[in-house]
Amino acid sequence: MKILLYSPANARAVDQQSQAVLFKQMGHEVILLTWMPPGMLHQNFSELGAVAYSSGVTGRSIFFFARQLRFLIRFCRKQKIDIVFSNGQGCAVVAGIAKHFILSKPVYVRHNSVIYSETNSIKDKLMNWFASRYSPKIMAISDMVKKQLLKENVREKKICRINLCYDPLQYKNDIAGKEASIQSQYKAGLLVLYIARLVEMKRHVLAFEAIKKMVADGIDCKLVCIGDGEHKGNLQEWIVANGMQENIFLAGWVYNVFDYIKAADIVLLLSGSEASSHIAKEAAFCNKTVIVCYGVGDFEETIIPGHNGFLVNRDNPVDETVKILKDITADKNMLEPLSVNLLKTVNENFSLESVKEKYKALFDLLANKK
Repeated sequence: MKILLYSPANARAVDQQSQAVLFKQMGHEVILLTWMPPGMLHQNFSELGAVAYSSGVTGRSIFFFARQLRFLIRFCRKQKIDIVFSNGQGCAVVAGIAKHFILSKPVYVRHNSVIYSETNSIKDKLMNWFASRYSPKIMAISDMVKKQLLKENVREKKICRINLCYDPLQYKNDIAGKEASIQSQYKAGLLVLYIARLVEMKRHVLAFEAIKKMVADGIDCKLVCIGDGEHKGNLQEWIVANGMQENIFLAGWVYNVFDYIKAADIVLLLSGSEASSHIAKEAAFCNKTVIVCYGVGDFEETIIPGHNGFLVNRDNPVDETVKILKDITADKNMLEPLSVNLLKTVNENFSLESVKEKYKALFDLLANKK
Protein backbone atom coordinates (compact mmCIF):
# COMPACT_ATOMS: atom_id res chain seq x y z
CA MET A 1 0.00 0.00 0.00
CA LYS A 2 0.93 3.65 -0.40
CA ILE A 3 0.67 5.42 2.94
CA LEU A 4 0.70 9.20 3.28
CA LEU A 5 1.74 10.86 6.54
CA TYR A 6 0.03 14.25 6.38
CA SER A 7 1.19 16.96 8.78
CA PRO A 8 1.15 20.74 9.12
CA ALA A 9 4.67 21.01 10.57
CA ASN A 10 8.13 20.43 9.14
CA ALA A 11 10.08 19.99 12.39
CA ARG A 12 11.59 16.70 13.50
CA ALA A 13 8.83 14.33 14.69
CA VAL A 14 10.13 11.06 16.12
CA ASP A 15 6.65 9.52 16.28
CA GLN A 16 6.03 10.08 12.55
CA GLN A 17 9.56 9.05 11.61
CA SER A 18 9.13 5.86 13.64
CA GLN A 19 5.80 5.23 11.92
CA ALA A 20 7.58 5.53 8.59
CA VAL A 21 10.24 3.03 9.65
CA LEU A 22 7.58 0.56 10.79
CA PHE A 23 5.42 0.89 7.68
CA LYS A 24 8.43 0.38 5.43
CA GLN A 25 9.38 -2.72 7.43
CA MET A 26 5.84 -3.96 6.82
CA GLY A 27 6.40 -3.62 3.07
CA HIS A 28 4.47 -0.41 2.42
CA GLU A 29 5.54 2.72 0.55
CA VAL A 30 5.61 5.82 2.77
CA ILE A 31 5.22 9.43 1.63
CA LEU A 32 5.31 12.63 3.68
CA LEU A 33 3.27 15.74 2.89
CA THR A 34 3.37 18.89 5.02
CA TRP A 35 1.75 22.30 4.89
CA MET A 36 5.00 24.03 5.84
CA PRO A 37 7.94 24.23 3.42
CA PRO A 38 10.66 21.55 3.50
CA GLY A 39 12.49 21.33 6.82
CA MET A 40 14.16 18.86 9.17
CA LEU A 41 11.24 16.42 8.94
CA HIS A 42 11.62 16.21 5.17
CA GLN A 43 15.35 15.63 5.52
CA ASN A 44 14.80 12.87 8.07
CA PHE A 45 12.20 11.16 5.86
CA SER A 46 14.56 11.31 2.90
CA GLU A 47 17.24 9.61 4.99
CA LEU A 48 14.72 6.87 5.72
CA GLY A 49 14.16 6.34 2.01
CA ALA A 50 10.74 7.98 1.99
CA VAL A 51 9.72 10.70 -0.45
CA ALA A 52 8.82 14.01 1.24
CA TYR A 53 6.74 16.87 -0.20
CA SER A 54 5.34 20.24 0.83
CA SER A 55 2.04 21.62 -0.44
CA GLY A 56 3.57 25.07 -0.86
CA VAL A 57 0.22 26.61 0.14
CA THR A 58 0.44 29.67 2.39
CA GLY A 59 -2.07 31.87 4.22
CA ARG A 60 -4.49 31.59 7.15
CA SER A 61 -7.98 32.32 5.83
CA ILE A 62 -10.72 29.95 4.73
CA PHE A 63 -9.16 30.15 1.26
CA PHE A 64 -6.01 28.59 2.75
CA PHE A 65 -7.97 25.47 3.70
CA ALA A 66 -9.68 25.43 0.32
CA ARG A 67 -6.30 25.46 -1.42
CA GLN A 68 -4.97 22.75 0.89
CA LEU A 69 -8.06 20.68 0.09
CA ARG A 70 -7.58 21.07 -3.66
CA PHE A 71 -3.88 20.20 -3.35
CA LEU A 72 -4.54 17.08 -1.25
CA ILE A 73 -7.20 15.78 -3.62
CA ARG A 74 -4.90 16.17 -6.63
CA PHE A 75 -1.93 14.78 -4.72
CA CYS A 76 -3.74 11.63 -3.54
CA ARG A 77 -5.11 10.99 -7.01
CA LYS A 78 -1.73 11.44 -8.69
CA GLN A 79 0.20 9.40 -6.11
CA LYS A 80 -2.58 6.77 -5.81
CA ILE A 81 -2.52 7.01 -2.01
CA ASP A 82 -4.30 4.23 -0.15
CA ILE A 83 -4.28 5.58 3.44
CA VAL A 84 -3.80 9.11 4.79
CA PHE A 85 -2.65 9.48 8.40
CA SER A 86 -3.54 13.07 9.35
CA ASN A 87 -1.66 14.68 12.23
CA GLY A 88 -3.40 17.68 13.78
CA GLN A 89 -6.95 18.96 13.58
CA GLY A 90 -6.42 21.09 10.47
CA CYS A 91 -5.04 18.23 8.41
CA ALA A 92 -7.81 15.96 9.71
CA VAL A 93 -10.50 18.39 8.58
CA VAL A 94 -8.95 18.73 5.12
CA ALA A 95 -8.51 14.95 4.70
CA GLY A 96 -12.00 14.32 6.10
CA ILE A 97 -13.58 16.52 3.42
CA ALA A 98 -11.24 15.22 0.71
CA LYS A 99 -12.43 11.65 1.30
CA HIS A 100 -15.54 12.42 -0.76
CA PHE A 101 -13.37 13.04 -3.84
CA ILE A 102 -10.62 10.42 -3.51
CA LEU A 103 -10.27 6.68 -2.93
CA SER A 104 -7.75 7.19 -0.11
CA LYS A 105 -8.89 6.23 3.41
CA PRO A 106 -8.20 8.97 6.01
CA VAL A 107 -7.15 8.21 9.60
CA TYR A 108 -7.02 11.09 12.07
CA VAL A 109 -4.17 10.64 14.58
CA ARG A 110 -5.55 12.46 17.62
CA HIS A 111 -2.69 14.17 19.49
CA ASN A 112 -4.68 15.88 22.24
CA SER A 113 -6.86 14.81 25.12
CA VAL A 114 -8.61 17.39 27.32
CA ILE A 115 -6.86 20.59 26.24
CA TYR A 116 -9.49 21.69 23.73
CA SER A 117 -12.39 20.87 26.04
CA GLU A 118 -10.84 23.14 28.68
CA THR A 119 -9.98 26.04 26.36
CA ASN A 120 -12.06 29.20 26.09
CA SER A 121 -11.31 29.50 22.37
CA ILE A 122 -14.43 28.89 20.29
CA LYS A 123 -12.22 28.54 17.21
CA ASP A 124 -10.16 25.73 18.78
CA LYS A 125 -13.27 23.94 20.01
CA LEU A 126 -14.88 24.13 16.58
CA MET A 127 -11.74 22.88 14.83
CA ASN A 128 -11.57 19.98 17.29
CA TRP A 129 -15.24 19.14 16.63
CA PHE A 130 -14.89 19.32 12.85
CA ALA A 131 -11.77 17.09 12.94
CA SER A 132 -13.65 14.37 14.82
CA ARG A 133 -16.86 14.85 12.82
CA TYR A 134 -15.30 14.56 9.37
CA SER A 135 -12.81 11.78 10.15
CA PRO A 136 -14.19 8.29 9.43
CA LYS A 137 -11.45 6.70 11.55
CA ILE A 138 -9.67 8.20 14.55
CA MET A 139 -6.51 6.73 16.04
CA ALA A 140 -6.46 7.28 19.81
CA ILE A 141 -2.84 7.22 20.95
CA SER A 142 -3.66 6.68 24.63
CA ASP A 143 -6.54 5.51 26.80
CA MET A 144 -6.98 9.13 27.92
CA VAL A 145 -7.48 10.25 24.31
CA LYS A 146 -10.06 7.51 23.73
CA LYS A 147 -11.85 8.45 26.94
CA GLN A 148 -12.00 12.08 25.82
CA LEU A 149 -13.27 11.13 22.36
CA LEU A 150 -16.10 9.13 23.91
CA LYS A 151 -16.83 12.06 26.22
CA GLU A 152 -17.14 14.22 23.09
CA ASN A 153 -19.77 11.75 21.80
CA VAL A 154 -17.56 10.26 19.10
CA ARG A 155 -18.89 6.83 18.17
CA GLU A 156 -16.68 4.08 19.56
CA LYS A 157 -16.61 2.18 16.27
CA LYS A 158 -14.81 5.16 14.71
CA ILE A 159 -11.97 4.85 17.24
CA CYS A 160 -8.97 2.56 16.95
CA ARG A 161 -6.61 2.42 19.93
CA ILE A 162 -2.92 2.24 18.93
CA ASN A 163 0.06 3.49 20.92
CA LEU A 164 2.65 5.73 19.32
CA CYS A 165 5.83 3.80 18.58
CA TYR A 166 9.44 4.85 19.00
CA ASP A 167 12.52 3.87 17.06
CA PRO A 168 15.52 4.85 19.27
CA LEU A 169 17.64 5.37 16.16
CA GLN A 170 15.53 8.43 15.33
CA TYR A 171 17.15 10.20 18.29
CA LYS A 172 20.68 10.00 16.91
CA ASN A 173 20.81 13.78 16.35
CA ASP A 174 19.76 14.48 19.94
CA ILE A 175 23.17 13.44 21.26
CA ALA A 176 26.20 15.73 21.00
CA GLY A 177 28.37 14.35 23.81
CA LYS A 178 27.87 17.44 26.00
CA GLU A 179 26.51 15.69 29.08
CA ALA A 180 29.55 16.56 31.23
CA SER A 181 29.59 20.23 30.21
CA ILE A 182 25.87 20.54 31.04
CA GLN A 183 26.46 19.03 34.47
CA SER A 184 29.32 21.48 34.98
CA GLN A 185 27.24 24.44 33.84
CA TYR A 186 24.37 23.57 36.18
CA LYS A 187 26.35 21.98 38.98
CA ALA A 188 24.05 20.99 41.85
CA GLY A 189 23.41 18.30 44.40
CA LEU A 190 20.21 17.50 42.49
CA LEU A 191 19.68 18.48 38.85
CA VAL A 192 16.07 18.36 37.65
CA LEU A 193 15.03 18.69 33.99
CA TYR A 194 11.69 20.00 32.67
CA ILE A 195 10.99 19.50 28.93
CA ALA A 196 7.93 21.33 27.63
CA ARG A 197 6.73 24.30 25.63
CA LEU A 198 6.52 27.45 27.75
CA VAL A 199 2.73 27.60 27.72
CA GLU A 200 0.17 27.72 30.50
CA MET A 201 -1.02 24.11 30.21
CA LYS A 202 2.52 22.78 30.91
CA ARG A 203 2.36 24.37 34.40
CA HIS A 204 6.01 25.29 34.88
CA VAL A 205 5.17 27.47 37.88
CA LEU A 206 4.22 24.38 39.89
CA ALA A 207 7.70 22.98 39.30
CA PHE A 208 9.18 26.37 40.19
CA GLU A 209 7.29 26.33 43.49
CA ALA A 210 8.62 22.86 44.29
CA ILE A 211 12.21 23.95 43.64
CA LYS A 212 11.70 27.10 45.72
CA LYS A 213 10.58 24.96 48.65
CA MET A 214 13.59 22.70 48.22
CA VAL A 215 15.96 25.67 48.26
CA ALA A 216 14.18 27.15 51.30
CA ASP A 217 14.89 23.88 53.12
CA GLY A 218 18.59 24.22 52.36
CA ILE A 219 18.79 21.64 49.56
CA ASP A 220 21.24 22.26 46.74
CA CYS A 221 19.09 21.75 43.64
CA LYS A 222 18.58 23.30 40.21
CA LEU A 223 15.86 23.11 37.60
CA VAL A 224 16.65 23.45 33.89
CA CYS A 225 13.71 24.04 31.55
CA ILE A 226 14.03 23.13 27.87
CA GLY A 227 11.55 24.70 25.50
CA ASP A 228 10.17 28.04 24.35
CA GLY A 229 6.78 29.65 24.08
CA GLU A 230 4.45 32.53 24.77
CA HIS A 231 4.86 32.38 28.57
CA LYS A 232 8.64 32.79 28.57
CA GLY A 233 8.46 36.41 29.71
CA ASN A 234 6.03 35.64 32.52
CA LEU A 235 8.12 32.69 33.73
CA GLN A 236 11.31 34.74 33.69
CA GLU A 237 9.56 37.44 35.72
CA TRP A 238 8.52 34.79 38.27
CA ILE A 239 12.10 33.56 38.58
CA VAL A 240 13.43 37.07 39.22
CA ALA A 241 10.59 38.08 41.56
CA ASN A 242 11.19 34.99 43.69
CA GLY A 243 14.99 35.27 43.68
CA MET A 244 15.47 31.94 41.92
CA GLN A 245 17.98 33.08 39.26
CA GLU A 246 20.64 30.73 40.65
CA ASN A 247 18.32 27.74 40.80
CA ILE A 248 15.86 27.88 37.89
CA PHE A 249 16.99 28.31 34.28
CA LEU A 250 15.12 28.71 30.98
CA ALA A 251 17.51 27.10 28.48
CA GLY A 252 15.27 27.58 25.41
CA TRP A 253 15.04 25.05 22.59
CA VAL A 254 18.05 22.78 22.26
CA TYR A 255 18.85 20.18 19.60
CA ASN A 256 20.75 17.81 21.93
CA VAL A 257 17.88 16.93 24.25
CA PHE A 258 19.35 13.56 25.20
CA ASP A 259 22.52 15.22 26.52
CA TYR A 260 20.36 17.21 28.94
CA ILE A 261 18.35 14.16 30.00
CA LYS A 262 21.53 12.17 30.65
CA ALA A 263 23.02 15.08 32.60
CA ALA A 264 19.99 15.36 34.88
CA ASP A 265 19.17 13.19 37.87
CA ILE A 266 15.43 13.11 37.15
CA VAL A 267 12.96 14.42 34.57
CA LEU A 268 9.94 16.31 35.92
CA LEU A 269 6.72 17.19 34.07
CA LEU A 270 3.65 18.53 35.89
CA SER A 271 1.69 19.28 32.72
CA GLY A 272 -2.08 19.37 33.09
CA SER A 273 -2.79 17.90 29.66
CA GLU A 274 -1.04 15.44 27.35
CA ALA A 275 -2.20 12.90 24.79
CA SER A 276 0.77 10.54 24.74
CA SER A 277 3.84 12.31 26.08
CA HIS A 278 7.28 11.57 24.65
CA ILE A 279 8.92 12.50 27.95
CA ALA A 280 8.77 9.16 29.76
CA LYS A 281 9.96 7.30 26.67
CA GLU A 282 12.87 9.65 26.04
CA ALA A 283 13.89 9.51 29.70
CA ALA A 284 13.85 5.70 29.51
CA PHE A 285 16.10 5.66 26.44
CA CYS A 286 18.59 7.74 28.48
CA ASN A 287 18.38 5.42 31.51
CA LYS A 288 16.45 7.96 33.56
CA THR A 289 13.01 8.04 35.12
CA VAL A 290 10.30 10.65 35.62
CA ILE A 291 7.93 12.44 37.99
CA VAL A 292 4.58 13.04 36.25
CA CYS A 293 0.91 13.49 37.14
CA TYR A 294 -1.97 11.07 37.58
CA GLY A 295 -4.81 11.57 35.12
CA VAL A 296 -2.68 13.08 32.36
CA GLY A 297 -2.06 11.49 28.96
CA ASP A 298 -0.71 7.95 29.01
CA PHE A 299 1.32 8.37 32.20
CA GLU A 300 -0.81 5.93 34.21
CA GLU A 301 -0.46 3.42 31.36
CA THR A 302 3.32 3.79 31.53
CA ILE A 303 4.34 4.64 35.09
CA ILE A 304 3.92 2.26 38.03
CA PRO A 305 4.78 4.23 41.20
CA GLY A 306 7.76 2.78 43.03
CA HIS A 307 8.45 0.36 40.17
CA ASN A 308 9.54 2.50 37.23
CA GLY A 309 8.83 6.11 38.20
CA PHE A 310 6.70 8.50 40.23
CA LEU A 311 3.13 9.78 39.91
CA VAL A 312 1.80 12.80 41.79
CA ASN A 313 -1.65 14.34 42.21
CA ARG A 314 -2.67 16.41 39.18
CA ASP A 315 -4.53 19.04 41.18
CA ASN A 316 -2.01 19.47 44.02
CA PRO A 317 1.37 18.13 42.87
CA VAL A 318 3.83 20.46 44.60
CA ASP A 319 4.16 18.93 48.08
CA GLU A 320 4.29 15.38 46.73
CA THR A 321 6.95 16.45 44.22
CA VAL A 322 9.02 18.06 46.98
CA LYS A 323 8.86 14.88 49.07
CA ILE A 324 9.99 12.72 46.13
CA LEU A 325 12.84 15.10 45.28
CA LYS A 326 13.99 15.07 48.91
CA ASP A 327 13.93 11.25 48.94
CA ILE A 328 16.01 11.20 45.74
CA THR A 329 18.47 13.70 47.20
CA ALA A 330 18.95 11.45 50.22
CA ASP A 331 19.48 8.32 48.10
CA LYS A 332 20.11 8.70 44.36
CA ASN A 333 20.76 4.95 44.12
CA MET A 334 17.01 4.44 44.28
CA LEU A 335 16.74 5.77 40.70
CA GLU A 336 18.70 3.05 38.90
CA PRO A 337 16.23 0.16 39.27
CA LEU A 338 13.35 2.49 38.40
CA SER A 339 15.12 3.55 35.22
CA VAL A 340 15.82 -0.06 34.23
CA ASN A 341 12.17 -0.98 34.74
CA LEU A 342 10.94 2.07 32.81
CA LEU A 343 13.02 1.14 29.78
CA LYS A 344 11.57 -2.37 29.90
CA THR A 345 8.03 -0.95 30.06
CA VAL A 346 8.66 1.37 27.12
CA ASN A 347 10.13 -1.41 24.99
CA GLU A 348 7.18 -3.66 25.76
CA ASN A 349 4.50 -1.10 24.94
CA PHE A 350 5.94 1.50 22.58
CA SER A 351 8.41 -0.32 20.34
CA LEU A 352 7.76 -0.80 16.64
CA GLU A 353 7.15 -4.51 17.15
CA SER A 354 4.62 -3.90 19.95
CA VAL A 355 2.18 -2.05 17.67
CA LYS A 356 2.71 -3.91 14.39
CA GLU A 357 -0.25 -6.28 14.75
CA LYS A 358 -2.64 -3.44 15.57
CA TYR A 359 -1.60 -1.60 12.42
CA LYS A 360 -2.05 -4.78 10.40
CA ALA A 361 -5.59 -5.09 11.75
CA LEU A 362 -6.29 -1.43 10.92
CA PHE A 363 -4.96 -1.82 7.39
CA ASP A 364 -7.06 -4.95 6.84
CA LEU A 365 -10.16 -3.11 8.10
CA LEU A 366 -9.55 -0.14 5.80
CA ALA A 367 -8.79 -2.37 2.81
CA ASN A 368 -12.15 -4.12 3.20
CA LYS A 369 -14.09 -0.89 3.77
CA LYS A 370 -15.84 0.60 0.76
